[in-house]
Amino acid sequence: MDRIDDTEKLIDQIISLEWDMFQAVNEGGPRASCQEDRATFEGMRRGQFLAWSPETRAAYLEDLLNAELDGRNLVREKYIHMMKNVVPAQYALLAETIPIPE
Repeated sequence: MDRIDDTEKLIDQIISLEWDMFQAVNEGGPRASCQEDRATFEGMRRGQFLAWSPETRAAYLEDLLNAELDGRNLVREKYIHMMKNVVPAQYALLAETIPIPE
């Protein structure tokens, strides 16, 4: 039972960090309706993280915590990278604000 409790606590921590980052996406612009639906966000993210290995979840939590310490928003960065093929002009404007993977 302890392992299940530990898994749930770790996932809760990841989701909490991601939710806070998600809330800062579109800062200054219009919010997306999904930013007002925490229950769906949690359900979708929890389903994904339950499929990950304990080691992968722990590594991702560490990535989130380190990003937070560095003042980075990994969710915002993900959305900017997604723009590269969808809205290249917007991506070009925002790409210089985030680290580009090598």
